[in-house]
Amino acid sequence: MILQSILLGSALLLEIPTGMLGDRIGKKRSIVLGVGCALLAWIPWFLATDVWTFSIVFVLLGASQAFISGSDQALLYEILASKGRQKDMQKTYGMYLAMSTFGFALAGLIGGFLAMEQTLAEFMRLYAFSAAAQIFAFILFLSVREPRLPASDVQIAPAERRILFTALHVLRSNGGLRRIVMLSVLTAPFSVVLLTFFQPYFVLSLVPTPWFGIALFLSSLAASGSKMFAHRLEAMLGMEWASFISTVFPGILWVLMALAFHPVVAVLLFILSDAGGNLRDPIFADYMNRHIPSSVRATTLSAISLITSLYLLLMQPIVGMLADVDLRYAFFFIGSIIIVFAFLLRIRPSHPENESALPTP
Repeated sequence: MILQSILLGSALLLEIPTGMLGDRIGKKRSIVLGVGCALLAWIPWFLATDVWTFSIVFVLLGASQAFISGSDQALLYEILASKGRQKDMQKTYGMYLAMSTFGFALAGLIGGFLAMEQTLAEFMRLYAFSAAAQIFAFILFLSVREPRLPASDVQIAPAERRILFTALHVLRSNGGLRRIVMLSVLTAPFSVVLLTFFQPYFVLSLVPTPWFGIALFLSSLAASGSKMFAHRLEAMLGMEWASFISTVFPGILWVLMALAFHPVVAVLLFILSDAGGNLRDPIFADYMNRHIPSSVRATTLSAISLITSLYLLLMQPIVGMLADVDLRYAFFFIGSIIIVFAFLLRIRPSHPENESALPTP
């Protein structure tokens, strides 16, 4: 947990500077730097024999996360915009996230068979496979072309200070974006907490041990599917209901987990909770990008990511203290917060959606 805190701390410190750098030098170059940091992290990882050497790994991983955060989403949106396909953002971003989640599920399943004895030699071989896969992905990504920004957008951000000012102005002055960000942050589904707490929840629910891994694999597949088909929710129900259902549904499932401790029900609720918590990502990514100008897109998205991280950093210790008393209290607390803010900040057609996002000269 100390190493995870080091990762989170380095990512938070670098979130805004790397976002500004992405808008300055280009989103692709920012992602290249991020993947480069992740690849460099393998060097101390293979050599480490103490926590201090491992801390270097997690600093580099935090930097990698910061470089990529915002820039990948921004680059994807701008590639689509350059082809006049902004309306496909939900579908495309959902597919992007779904493939990542499916890769996580598949790697976990394969890794379980390749490390049956759980020896250090087996783990080192898995790490080597992981490093090789990242190197291949890095080479493949270099073939991606970043579209040129319109001349009007380039002139908006002549310096880093101007980039940050413009990004903060976008968040402060655009009522539609501000409401979407508040809704997204305050109804965060606590996915990391779910992955941390599902094991003690299964123990209390008397779920057989083999089902721990099976449930995690199935939940990852369900999460992939929810990300892949999230765009269809808005197509069927419209923006108001799609945003409401994607935010309130995880809250309802948290409350149900606080009430149900049957082995079959526990597994089903966990799978649904993981899928429901991932349903919102493509939807909100699309909504946010509609309000953000290209020249400060990575910086603005990094600022939003920073706000979300700070909120979770504040809330997760409270959830942990409640779980120490009774796991049901923690689940009910999370569910109640999500449901309350899903209703209070619900997006309606009458709310502003196309306000000017740029400061006046």
